[in-house]
Amino acid sequence: EIETLVLHKRDFKIVMEKISEEIAKNHQVIVVYPLVNESEKIPYLSLSEGASFWQKRFKNVYITSGQ
Repeated sequence: EIETLVLHKRDFKIVMEKISEEIAKNHQVIVVYPLVNESEKIPYLSLSEGASFWQKRFKNVYITSGQ
């Protein structure tokens, strides 16, 4: 079963709880970033900026992009 959630940054605590729950069930979680690299024009966090956050908090984090 695949579940897709789109949440605002104010809901980040909910995101972290949901990820932890899914990992505890030995499920996989995918976090999608709209950008691979930082942009001065687009106000979103990029994959390259966010990767270390996930790697510090969870085991077996795999980072990939379509580039």
